[in-house]
Amino acid sequence: MNTVLSECFLFSGWSAQEVKQVAALCREKSLSVGQMLFSEGASSTSLYVVQSGSIKIEKASGDDDQMVAQFSKGSCFGEMGMLSTSNPGPRSASATASESSVVLELNYADLEKLIEEHVHLGAKLYKALAESLSTRIRKTTQDLASLKSLRLRHV
Repeated sequence: MNTVLSECFLFSGWSAQEVKQVAALCREKSLSVGQMLFSEGASSTSLYVVQSGSIKIEKASGDDDQMVAQFSKGSCFGEMGMLSTSNPGPRSASATASESSVVLELNYADLEKLIEEHVHLGAKLYKALAESLSTRIRKTTQDLASLKSLRLRHV
């Protein structure tokens, strides 16, 4: 469990003791192929780290669902809800097991208690979140620009 947590961008660079403190808060959840972990719009109360298998993230789009991400071992997802001012905020997409999978569930409230007790961990965690969101915004901006460029070429 500790090794997988160390692979997650939120906890990479943390000491073994710090990761052990996070591991103590985690709950293992096994999922079968096609089993939904959470649905779009549901209350967001936890983040997840993939221990084995893979999880696909899908966003509703009209009558269809569009896969927007796929996460495998060591990947973390569901962290955006930690930043919501309407806690718990709604899930922005659905998460479903692409294959038999095990995820580690980390409840936001438990994590908040840990970082209240160890403020330096909070600084590390929120810095990692900011870096991740910055990267995602840059990618989304690039993707949007590419889509607009394609649309203009086909007009």
